[in-house]
Amino acid sequence: MKIISLQNFVNSNEENYTPLENDISPNVDLIALRQRRLEALNNVKSTTLTDELEDLSSSFTSQKKSVTFVIRRRKLYTDVMQKMKIFFSKESLRRIIVEFMSFSSVESCVDTGGPGREMFTLMFEKAVGPLLQGPLLRHSFLHDLSRLSSGEFYMYGQFVALSILSKYGSPHQFCEGLASYILGYSECYCKMEDIADTELTEKLSEISNCEDEVQFKKLINEFPERFELGYLKMR
Repeated sequence: MKIISLQNFVNSNEENYTPLENDISPNVDLIALRQRRLEALNNVKSTTLTDELEDLSSSFTSQKKSVTFVIRRRKLYTDVMQKMKIFFSKESLRRIIVEFMSFSSVESCVDTGGPGREMFTLMFEKAVGPLLQGPLLRHSFLHDLSRLSSGEFYMYGQFVALSILSKYGSPHQFCEGLASYILGYSECYCKMEDIADTELTEKLSEISNCEDEVQFKKLINEFPERFELGYLKMR
């Protein structure tokens, strides 16, 4: 299924259009030809991203096969990550059933939306610290090579996808630049206020506002964090 803008499709393909057999005449009426093409394209279903996600979610939630997540609230982050790795590190995502455990028995769910919604909501909150940092609604990922190599960041991405497919929604805490990157936008920018480290923000602000070349080089030399950010030398 493709997302189609009818007018853009017609305009962009005007020059590359291959005439039909009854359109070969040199005296063909271009206006009539364009009208026939528009009428034909009107039969093509035009969809939005919301429509696409709704179709995917409906197909996903109707699956007969499922796996069960038995989760302890006190160890929610650890339990969820373990279950994600056990079931989905090498296999495709499947519908899940969530059960909270307390003292070896199934615990009643506090959230009226059900155990599944509660687990996803709590996990999005618990991810702040281990994987995410920053102020509310402007979170970005931590720079943690250990968690990266262990697959935690990948599993969290899978967890977000699982939440969307299960119709529990997605986290809304990502900063604009990170959200744009995840969605595949060609231009993604990180704003100064998105940086959680106050000391780092102050250093970057001082460098950004510096207008003296000598002072600028001095500030750069006193900024070893640039190596972690991937900038090895001044240009």
